[in-house]
Amino acid sequence: SPEDVILARNQAKPLHKLGQTSVYRMPVGALASLQPIFAADPQGIADKYRFEQHFVTKNAPNGVKFWPRAWVSHFR
Repeated sequence: SPEDVILARNQAKPLHKLGQTSVYRMPVGALASLQPIFAADPQGIADKYRFEQHFVTKNAPNGVKFWPRAWVSHFR
């Protein structure tokens, strides 16, 4: 759906259902509601989630979906 927030799956932790924000798609403004949450307590958010992709994955309105695995290659 054009309204979905779609992230690459974090291959380092496949069982955690986390997104990788290096490759994502969203409608303009879909994640705007995360800005005041972060602005209210940036250090608390950093302490709780450690990485921004965890914060986005867990707090995106209506959740996130993932690109098909074959569409994104991860190199480490």
